Amino acid sequence: CAQVSTRGAMTGGFYDPSHSRLDNSKAIRAAEKDLEEAQRALSGKEAEATGLDARVAALSGELQKAEAAKQQQRVHVVALWVAGATLVAKEGLFRYMLAAAKRVKSSMLVANAWHARSDAASSLVVGVGLIGNLAGYSLLDPIAALIVGLMVARMGWGFAWDALHDLMD
Repeated sequence: CAQVSTRGAMTGGFYDPSHSRLDNSKAIRAAEKDLEEAQRALSGKEAEATGLDARVAALSGELQKAEAAKQQQRVHVVALWVAGATLVAKEGLFRYMLAAAKRVKSSMLVANAWHARSDAASSLVVGVGLIGNLAGYSLLDPIAALIVGLMVARMGWGFAWDALHDLMD
């Protein structure tokens, strides 16, 4: 139903309100579809950006680990030779003192001989830690330190227990 109106003055005064509303509805639906597609594309790009952020963060962490490994001090090979020499010397001292302790029947010398043996064992553990550090396995260094500490504590407890029993007798 066409009618004359001031809105349609440019078209000769005819204005069709149903036709105009239909065009506007189509335009709105098309704009809504475009908006939905743009939002889907945006959410896809956001997910992609989040994935890239995670990859960048992981690579940054790996780079920091690599830099920390480069800055970690390596031990010198001389330390390994010193640990080996200590191992040999302490084992020799153990055998000599144990023989002397048996000869004079001294429990104090036996305890001191076993102390030298524990030093030899500690030197062996330290040597393994040094080899690991030189090979690039820096985690072996603190593990060796922990093992040596536990060995010293165990030996100390054993000697204290034996001495306590000797005092009780």
